[in-house]
Amino acid sequence: MSYYTESINYSTRYKSRQKESIMVPAKKTVGTFFSIIKPAFSVMSIALLFMIVTPMFATTTYPIKEGHEAWRSLEKAELAYDNGNLGEALKYAKEAREIRRVGSEWCETKLINSYKPLVVQQKGVDINVLYKVFLEREDLDAVDILDRSLALHSIDFYNSDITQVISFWQKSSHYPETDIVLAKVYRDEGEYDLSKQYLEKAWEYRELLYIPDEKYDILYDLAKTALLLKDDDLYEKSQLLILADDSDFSGLSGERTKNCLSSGIISSIKNKMSSEKLFMLYRHINRNGLNAMFNLSKYYQDLDENEKALECAAFGCITAITLINDSVEQYYLDYKFTTFEQLLAHANNIDEICVWMNVNNIWDSFFDFALLVEKTTDNKELSDAVLVALSKESCNTKVQIKAQSKVSYDSN
Repeated sequence: MSYYTESINYSTRYKSRQKESIMVPAKKTVGTFFSIIKPAFSVMSIALLFMIVTPMFATTTYPIKEGHEAWRSLEKAELAYDNGNLGEALKYAKEAREIRRVGSEWCETKLINSYKPLVVQQKGVDINVLYKVFLEREDLDAVDILDRSLALHSIDFYNSDITQVISFWQKSSHYPETDIVLAKVYRDEGEYDLSKQYLEKAWEYRELLYIPDEKYDILYDLAKTALLLKDDDLYEKSQLLILADDSDFSGLSGERTKNCLSSGIISSIKNKMSSEKLFMLYRHINRNGLNAMFNLSKYYQDLDENEKALECAAFGCITAITLINDSVEQYYLDYKFTTFEQLLAHANNIDEICVWMNVNNIWDSFFDFALLVEKTTDNKELSDAVLVALSKESCNTKVQIKAQSKVSYDSN
């Protein structure tokens, strides 16, 4: 594993520096579904990294000893939570927070003191220059901290500025991953307000997440907690924040509606574009936001805001179709999309896709979309095409029966 070394050429030993103890192993995901499920990072590979790589300076005074890093305690907390041992999860999450705090504050304080001498400050703030200065002064702690900093982020992240490295360590005393664990523990214990507070704190420090996409997990957990608190505003806000990074989604506020994909899909539906053309024309990928689209659709249906519900449902269906189609193409090299029904027929033959669609309620979402199209537009062909496809090609028996009943009722 290599770290950022392109713009700094110090020593061969620097290039083999290990990542410091604030590194957090990614959570394991359950099951794989090609490109649909986000990739998981191996905890074992991280552990192996620590075993293989030897620290450059054995004489530094860094307070966290090997084998007692914060990420190890976090891993224990997550495993304890997964096993239903809430007390152990609480214990190790708090332990991880304390280890992170001690290590980060040490790095901040040491680097401030190392940069304090006038002779050092006269060299400026450039990390490239100061690294050499610290080596010449045999300031092993400062060199070690810069190594740790550059193992975590590229030099561009800090703008090659020592003051920004110091600022980073000041912020890094917080550990958002532990907030996530603590929030789950307190939620399971019925302490919903406390759970919300920890999740909001994790969101506040989301830039410190070792896995950036984990910010979406925070928002989904916040939405789940909002349901328990019966806080509709928080629920809606959390789901919309999940989609905030998606420039193809209108945001439902009217601010991004012009030339926006989600609005264009609705326009096509209302202009009675055929199902074949609609599903052939539009494609979109947003794995992290898929469930938020469908969750918002249900939320707006309950409020009888069917226009918003339709946009979210349509955008979600196009996204789901894109992901399913991409995966089917990996299984069948000669496959080419023609119709929605043909896509479902192929998907039904692939167990992984069927499981994924059931776990994420994709079948139900397709059915709800058909009903919304029927309720809010005059595009009967589209609604009928989706219902007929579900009545013939669905590995979800309940949805298939509902679709068959609706098709039968409409034909009478």
